[in-house]
Amino acid sequence: MVRRLFIAIGRFLTRPVFGTQVIPSDARVDVSRLPEDEFPLYCPKCGYLLRGLTDGPCPECGTAFERSRLLVRQYVQEFETRHWRATPLGRAAHWCFVAGCVCLGLMMLTAGGSYLLSLRAARANPANPPDFLTLVRAVFLAYLVPALLMLCSWAAWLALLAVHIVRLARKRRVIIEAIVVADRAGP
Repeated sequence: MVRRLFIAIGRFLTRPVFGTQVIPSDARVDVSRLPEDEFPLYCPKCGYLLRGLTDGPCPECGTAFERSRLLVRQYVQEFETRHWRATPLGRAAHWCFVAGCVCLGLMMLTAGGSYLLSLRAARANPANPPDFLTLVRAVFLAYLVPALLMLCSWAAWLALLAVHIVRLARKRRVIIEAIVVADRAGP
């Protein structure tokens, strides 16, 4: 559900505006101009990495593909790329987000635990409640350390996501320029 929402927002933000060239669905590029390491292709059906394969069926699921059309489809026509987590940058961004979520969970658990321990200490000795320094240490360990770790990991996630978006935009420009050159050269 959330993925569909992001896809819809991405399509809305990347819709053609006045003066924008619309790329036809049958557009192709010259694959010899685009290095395979920089522009990896994935099977549109199963997500198998098609590195080193020529046009033909996917070895994993048998779906037929044509490299020159698949490049345009995956890097220009489809804004959302579900395969970016297969890259080292995508894996790092994914784990930064997961680490932030784990820190948030730890913060909630330690906050609840410190609250329960302070209640227990107050009930055990109502005449002598815990001193201020003990409460400050508990709050620092329960809230600030996991909160700082969470904020740092989510900031790293956002930075890696921004780097990914910039790299993807550069790759899209390269492919669009290759389409324009192919259109000028003729079929």
